[in-house]
This record gives sequence, C-alpha cells and structure tokens, in this order.
Amino acid sequence: MKCPHCGKYCPDQQPTKKQLEAYRLMYIENKSQKDAAAALGISQPAMSRRIVSLRERFPFVFPQKQANICFCDYCGKEFAGKRVDSRYCSQSCHMNDVKSRVCQRCGIMFMGKPMKWLCDRCSAEGKRAHSDRRQAAKRAARPITELIKRDDVFKRDNWECQVCGKVTNPDADVSHPLYPNVDHIIPLSRGGSHTMDNVQCACRLCNIKKSNHLDYKSCKEATV
Repeated sequence: MKCPHCGKYCPDQQPTKKQLEAYRLMYIENKSQKDAAAALGISQPAMSRRIVSLRERFPFVFPQKQANICFCDYCGKEFAGKRVDSRYCSQSCHMNDVKSRVCQRCGIMFMGKPMKWLCDRCSAEGKRAHSDRRQAAKRAARPITELIKRDDVFKRDNWECQVCGKVTNPDADVSHPLYPNVDHIIPLSRGGSHTMDNVQCACRLCNIKKSNHLDYKSCKEATV
C-alpha cells in the first residue's frame, strides 16, 4: 500500500478509517489534538490512543522530531535537551551551579545555589524570628514560670504515656517511638501554661501526632 501523503510504501496491514481521519486532521490540516478530537466527536484521550497506535504501526509515515542541541551552563557539555532553552544536562549540574543571585528580602547580591532565595543573613534572621515567636508564645502563655524537671514529670506518671497508656522506654534512642517526652495537655499555642498541672508524660509518637490539638480521642485511636 502506498501512502497518499508521502509516497512511501506501507506494510500490507492497512490503517483503519478512524486512524486515517485522525492523521489527516492533525498532520495534513495541522489541527491541534483538541480541535481534531472535537471534529471527530471523541475525547482527547481517545484521539491520543488513535495517534499512538498509528505511530507504532507506521513509524516511517511520521516526521522525526529533531533533538534540541543545548550546552550545559555548569559543565559546558553538549546535550540533547527536552526544550530549546534547556540549561543543565543533569540534576547534579543544576544543584551545583553556584551563581550570583539577588536576595528576595534585602535585595543584596550573594553567591547561592538554585532554589535559594535568601542570603545567609536573612535566612538566619528568619529562623531566629520563628524561634522568637515560639518563645514569645511560651512567655505569654505562662506569666508565672515554674522550673519543671523532666524526671519529676515521668516519675509522677510512672513513665506511662498518658495518651495511649503504653510504658515508655527511657533507655531507647531519642528517635524511638516510645521515648518519653514532656507534653503540654493544653498546648502553649492554645494558651496553656508551662506548669506541673499542665504537663504529662507522653511517648514520642503520641507527642508528634497530638501536636497542638486538644482532641485526645483521635490521638488514642491513631496509636492503637
């Protein structure tokens, strides 16, 4: 069978009328996939399946896509980019490309890697401000400061998690789910105080899941 469009000979297996109609709309009339699907009265996924099946059966009918020859901004190596304006040949070159950038907060120039928008000074100030807000919440929550020792809280509660009821393990690693933590019954961010009657022993897992919530029931169900 001879292709009426390019003049090349196709295999004996002929494409269906639906596939030829899809090919005519997209590659002869140069319509978009959305417009071609609307003209045929089908969905875009169905249109895509027709074109894919036709491309797999008759690959020589379709024009070959030329590769975009680009040069890496970091290592200078030539590579075939997905886009015409591709800048890096690999993810490692992208992350190691240290260039002069403008701080989004203070506007000064600094040397930084991609995805870094703040200079070291502004970044440290942001972390310090977050810590100051936390400390300010603590000070506002507890006008009367009490010196609380962790061991006193744990001994009072018999080293048992007051959320799930499991016995904590003080000899475990600090990242272990059963490592004992001091938990505020009413969180500091909710106006709770830093006093002995507002703290309790909790395992690390329950302390993380409880976060600043007041709902104990959901936390118990999550730990069962």
